[in-house]
Amino acid sequence: MKYLEKFMEYLKYEKNYSDNTITSYKNDLEEYIMFFDKLNIIDITYNDIKDYMMYLYDKKYSNNTVSRKISSVKSFYNYLKLKKIAKVSPMHNIKYPKREKTLPKFLYYSEVEELFNIPDLNTSYGLRDRLILELLYATGVRVSELVNIKLLDITEDEIRVLGKGSKERIVYYGEYAKNALEMY
Repeated sequence: MKYLEKFMEYLKYEKNYSDNTITSYKNDLEEYIMFFDKLNIIDITYNDIKDYMMYLYDKKYSNNTVSRKISSVKSFYNYLKLKKIAKVSPMHNIKYPKREKTLPKFLYYSEVEELFNIPDLNTSYGLRDRLILELLYATGVRVSELVNIKLLDITEDEIRVLGKGSKERIVYYGEYAKNALEMY
């Protein structure tokens, strides 16, 4: 479908979304379009969307997955309105399901201590691995952010990090990470 391809280009070049995000949108929208096999997406009504919502729940998707799929479709219709392809969005009054609340996963202190004792500090790989653990623990950066840090990004007690959506931010680190950095 030509609208879908144009939307994917819009997400990539104008919104600067990551490839993974674009793939998720594409998968969600292809499922949506397949559900309405014979209907033109411009002609879909609020009642049609309610049928689609029932389909999503019948597939036993989690509330978080349903929310993401709704978000993808809403974004698609917002794009169609922006480009004056559609006058209204059938998604206008669709509500998101309640988010499922789960406890975050964590490590006990003894597990963290055990993890930090694994690297062999007598080898360059061990020093590197210890630094990686210290920086992840001290700063909370994502692994993808950590692997892209350059020496020029590091100052006395802070690191300039390029995060999701190419947003730059500053993270701080303490003495343990500083010592690991100096040892490495």
